[in-house]
Formats: sequence, structure tokens, C-alpha cells
Amino acid sequence: MWHRRLAGHWRRASAAAAASACASYALSDKVAASFADARTANASSSEYSESAYGEGGGGVPSGPHTPFSPQKERIIASPAPGFVQGSPQPPISIILGDSDAPAQQTPLLVRRESAGLSRLVMAGDCGGTNTRLQLFRVPADAVPEIGGRPPGELVLAKKFVNSEYDSFSHVMAAFLEEAAPSMDGKGVEVCCLACAGGIQDNAVRFTNVAAGWVINGNELGERAAIPRVKLINDFEAQGYGLLTLSEDEVIVINGAQPRKGAPIACIGAGTGLGECYLTAAADANHGGMLTYTCWPSEGGHAEFSPRDEIAYDLFKFLKAKFAATHRVSVERVVSGPGLSNVYEFLRQHWAYTERLAIGADAEWQNSPAHIKGAVVAKNAGAGDVLCLKAVDIFVDAYGSEAGTAALKWLPYGGLYISGGIAAKNSHWFTTGHQGHIFQRAYFDKGRMTPLLLQIPVYIVKVEDTGERGAMYKAMMMLHEAPLKEAAMSELEAMQAQLENKQEQAARSILAQHDARTGTREQAAE
Repeated sequence: MWHRRLAGHWRRASAAAAASACASYALSDKVAASFADARTANASSSEYSESAYGEGGGGVPSGPHTPFSPQKERIIASPAPGFVQGSPQPPISIILGDSDAPAQQTPLLVRRESAGLSRLVMAGDCGGTNTRLQLFRVPADAVPEIGGRPPGELVLAKKFVNSEYDSFSHVMAAFLEEAAPSMDGKGVEVCCLACAGGIQDNAVRFTNVAAGWVINGNELGERAAIPRVKLINDFEAQGYGLLTLSEDEVIVINGAQPRKGAPIACIGAGTGLGECYLTAAADANHGGMLTYTCWPSEGGHAEFSPRDEIAYDLFKFLKAKFAATHRVSVERVVSGPGLSNVYEFLRQHWAYTERLAIGADAEWQNSPAHIKGAVVAKNAGAGDVLCLKAVDIFVDAYGSEAGTAALKWLPYGGLYISGGIAAKNSHWFTTGHQGHIFQRAYFDKGRMTPLLLQIPVYIVKVEDTGERGAMYKAMMMLHEAPLKEAAMSELEAMQAQLENKQEQAARSILAQHDARTGTREQAAE
């Protein structure tokens, strides 16, 4: 039985190797034609402007950038116990997200010629509106390390407006064509794409792209001659991006010390509410180095749980608005659209109708749906009473859900609050009246509060964790490939040895048969 199972494994491994080899050959005529078609598409500028909350991570700002600096493995540690004090309130333009550059954007790289950087790795962030792709040249033996960006140099980074392209294949073609002169004749070895949507069988369908995009990682790899293309959920990429954060890219909320090797969790509000967690294991193939695997979840669709009378009235309002019989998901409150929902509820509530400011309310009513929450945030910063109350309710629900996530996963390695809303409005979580509301709701877990006091909590200040996470995962893929090749080689050797033994056994049986037959023939004579 065991040798049949081994032979089956060997056949599957050989088929996978053959498929990978076929994918690495030159583009077919059909692919070349599609790439030629893409030349005529309107490529967008590499400069970009963030949406109201910076959903999907930051882009690549124009201008000079700072190179990566490899760092030793470490878990982010709290600089001091206690609560953070004195964080200044950001300007309204940053809260709204209409500045020329996103808040606290970490610089990326420019291309440099350097000896020893010999492998090409591609990463991308594919949202419903924009796609951002990056191509890196990395050292042949580079391994991503916890606590810093993976070592490497940026060859090209570009943002594409999805509506200007019929398919993602055309986007990929346009990007690779522009990158070709800088690739020195080498091919891309691995590509990881963080996609907004559910990933099934390494494929995703975009419901909010007019052209009805479908990205199939396996087919894309064949068309673009990239041996390995992997799609991951956009919030899974956020989780991997946490591993690249340095100490100055987070704000510490409580003074608990992270435990090395313990789970890490992340919750982040933007267009929706994302949640994920990471588990650690020692990688025997890299000297026992600690590596993390990120597991996505749909925790943002868990039930919203009111904590006081006004929140219970909000719950009833949302049930009616969304025609929900029994439940309302927490994402209806803790997200950019959720903040708008809270304001919409307050403007018709009997206790707040007289506090409605005509100017702020008119701005909210006349704004597109996707920026209504940003309008509420902006006017809260300007002192509007109703908008401030909406933010109070929002951060209370956010803190409560963050505490629930901490109870579910007990992330003694750290709980991270990520996303554009937190990065642009960190004072909502750390200082003043709203910071107190968030932290009170987070720690208000009854008998379980002592457990939460042992979990480090961080606000992520940067907005490009999704892109960084896709790059981190791509780097891990780069090192998975040689291991798989080694495993297939070992299977091939075992298969050859098995076949040799089977052949020897068969010859022995035939020899014994011939000997018996010869003996019988002699006896008959």
C-alpha cells in the first residue's frame, strides 16, 4: 500500500513540476497579442490620490524614496508601559484624506543597480477601484525577517485605474512591458496579489469592477510566464504586513510585553471591517527561524452587540434600514460606511434632531456614498456636535469588537488596529475623550479583563501594510519553490529506487518460475 501512495505522490509532484516548467517558457502568440493590445490601453499615472480612508493600503508616492534596510528577527516591543499621551490631532485634510500624500506614508524605493540582487519578485494590491503593482529585485538568498521590510530594491511601482482596462491580464501586460527594459532579460519568479474579495481555487471575481474582472492565478501565471502566482485576501496581506512593521510605525496603547512565538491578531476598519490572526512555527529549513502563517477570517460579519440604550436604538434603526430580521453585522457600524450609518441614525433620533447643523448635514447629504463617512470625520474635527457623537458611538463599537477579537485569539504577540481610519485618526484610539471611550470599551470584558491587560495593543500608523504583506508573502513563496523542487527530486529518487527493486523482484520471480518449469520438463522426459 505504501509504495502505491508514494507512486501517486510522485506522479502528482512530477505533473506539478512539468506544469511549472511549461509556465516558465516564452509567451505564446496569443499572450503576445494580448500584451500588444495592452499597449494601446490608457495606462494611468504612477502618482495617486488616496480615497477618504485610504482603504486597501497606501500607494507609491512620487519623488525620492528610501532604500530597504535588512533587520534582524525581532517582535515589536512596547517602548514603555502605560497609555500614550499627547498625540496631536491631525489636520482635517488628513482626516478626510484629501491631502496630496497619505498620512504617515512610509517611503518605498527607487531602482538601483547592485551586484548580487538577482531574482525578480512581483507583488500587488488589487482593489475594487485601483490596482497597484510592484516589481522588486532581491538577493538570491534573501529571507524576510520579522520587524523590518524584506531586503530588496524596487524596479517599478505603478498604480492602474481598473475601469480603464477590460481585464486584469491587460493590466499585468502593461506593467510588465514597462518593466521589461529594467529586468535585464530575467523573468519574474513569483507573484503574490492581494485581492479584495473571496479567494477560491486561487481565483477571485470582482463584483464592483464594471468589466467584471476575474483573476485566476494559475491562468495568469501561464499567460505572463510567471511560474508561481498566488492570490490572497487583501486582509490576509494586512496580516503579513504586520510582520514588516518597525517600532516607530506603531503607537502603543497598553504596556503589555509581546511574547515571542505567540499568536498575533489584527482588526482594521476601512470600506469594510477586516480581521485576521497569525500563528508561529520554527522553520527547520532556515535554522529554526520563526515564521508566521496568516489566517483570514470573516469576523467583521459577526453580530453587532449594543452596549447602551443609544446603541440599542442604533441597532433597531439598522435592522430596519437593511431589512434584517434578527441581526446586524458589526461591519455596519465599524467601517467607513458604518460611520455614515451612525450619523444617519443620529440625524433622525429624537434626542439629536435639534442639534443638527445645516451646513454639515447638507455636505453629508450631497456627498457620494463612498465619502460620506469621511465628511462626518471632517466635521467632527471641526467641532460639529452630531458628528462628534457619531464618532463616539463608532469608537465605542470599535473598541468593543477589538476586545472581542482579543478574547477569541488571545494574541499575546500583539493585537494591531490597522487601516486608513486608524492611521489618519489615531487620536480617536489613544488620547482625549474618544481615546478613553475606545479603551474603556476594549477592556470592558468582565472576568476576562485581566487577560486583555496582558495583550499588547498597537495602532498601525502606516497605510501600506497590505502591499508590504503581499511582498512578504511573495518572498516566502520564493523560498518555498526550492524546497518543493528538493522534495520532488527526493520523490523521483525514491521512485527510481522502488522501480529498481520491483524490477529485481520481478526478475527473481521469473527466474524461479523458469527454474521450476525446467525441472518439471526434465522430470517429464
